[in-house]
Amino acid sequence: MAWEKPVKDGVAVAKGLLDVARKALPGARVAKAQQAQAQLMVNQAQDLLDAVEKDGSNGVHAPAYTLGKVNEARLLAEGAQRILSGKEKVAAR
Repeated sequence: MAWEKPVKDGVAVAKGLLDVARKALPGARVAKAQQAQAQLMVNQAQDLLDAVEKDGSNGVHAPAYTLGKVNEARLLAEGAQRILSGKEKVAAR
């Protein structure tokens, strides 16, 4: 249980952040490149969460690795929100 709780809590937080980012995507007043980057980040975060949920162990088998992936998903979702809010610019390449 000690390993599962941080993973389960982290997944719940990341899902909430993704919901907010997804709702902000259609009406975001940012450049198309920024909107595309935010969409990519949302997709990557969702892929990470899907993999964690598909594993089904909630961190019992590899707690540090699983929690790291959940945190990565959270950071991606937060980054997408910052981009969509206009608080963070995407560097042109």
